[in-house]
Amino acid sequence: IERGVILLPSTSDVRHGIPGILQTCSETGNNHHPVATMTPAEFREQDPTESNIAFVLNLPETSHNIWHNVHWLIPAVARLHADPESKRFVPHSIVLVLLFEGYKFDEHKMDVSAPAPDNIDASTEFDGSAVDAWVVRQAPFLRLLTASPPVLFHMTERRCFRHLLWGHSEMRADRDLAHRHATGQRDVQLFRDVLHSVYGDDMRLIADMFWQPASQSAMLTAERHTKVLVLQRDVPDKRAFLDLNKLVAAGLHPLAASGSVIWQTITDLAKCPLIKQAAIMSTTEVLVGAVGAGLAWLVVMRSGSQVLEWLPQGVPESLYRCSEAWNADSFGMFGGLGRLAGVDHVCLRSEATAAAPTMPELEAWSAVHTKARDAYWREKNLEVDP
Repeated sequence: IERGVILLPSTSDVRHGIPGILQTCSETGNNHHPVATMTPAEFREQDPTESNIAFVLNLPETSHNIWHNVHWLIPAVARLHADPESKRFVPHSIVLVLLFEGYKFDEHKMDVSAPAPDNIDASTEFDGSAVDAWVVRQAPFLRLLTASPPVLFHMTERRCFRHLLWGHSEMRADRDLAHRHATGQRDVQLFRDVLHSVYGDDMRLIADMFWQPASQSAMLTAERHTKVLVLQRDVPDKRAFLDLNKLVAAGLHPLAASGSVIWQTITDLAKCPLIKQAAIMSTTEVLVGAVGAGLAWLVVMRSGSQVLEWLPQGVPESLYRCSEAWNADSFGMFGGLGRLAGVDHVCLRSEATAAAPTMPELEAWSAVHTKARDAYWREKNLEVDP
């Protein structure tokens, strides 16, 4: 790899079946990168070849948003750990080579009609401190792939590797991909297995400490009763339950009194270390929360668990799938993740609504008029009628 160009040894009639351009795809975009070849003799004159394997990953940005990060993390783990030949090099001989070439997203952008800024040259966009901060935060995830600090593709002056792994399978929550490279339930389960193989002891200890107060207060043993987690966002960040106490009193207190469940509320999930987040969510059997990135942790929940996603009032059906029926939104943001993870999902609206007439989906969304201002629902809190 030399300044954003892939160099391969080749003869005049053999190019390893690789075209002159390699495409990288991420959850938020795709780009093309040139491939150059040189004769084996010329290649041998280059710097000594490392014994390591380079694994090129295209990421949307240096984001801490778990919904976006699972779209590269799960297929990346699957690519290295599903193949026995690759797995024997993990993590000691894997070098992550990172690309940040997706579009920039701002979920709190107020003026949704304003044009997006032009893409910035990826080679100059990220300074070292921004990448270092991202690596420190994502270190527990990166440890599933490598034991070495990542390097940036465009800032690599020259490094020669024994092998190059280019990208990973495609993961999409919003569509059913039929091709053989699509990420599916087997890959999500493999991710769970690898996560527990590396952090299992720590996660069990953290989870026991988290659930212990609820278990003691109910005079129950946590392992014998359904664990329900209520995820509350910060009110200033929007999409928070405004009267959570009434909602919990109506929905959970009767179940807890009957001995059916133990429950906890968490208000600072995004501020917790990643392994603590994973530990709590992997032991949650029923997750209740407003639409938001935190619900993406459903990918670490056991298969057969349940997620109840709540939507603010007045969200147009044409902008967000919310059918108020179990597993009916299997191509939505979180219903789609539930489909890939084997987790049951239902989206619920805050307002009481009459049952919509049954009609084919193509007819339901034909000639639907929406305005840019309709997207402001992301800036609303939730007022749920218990």
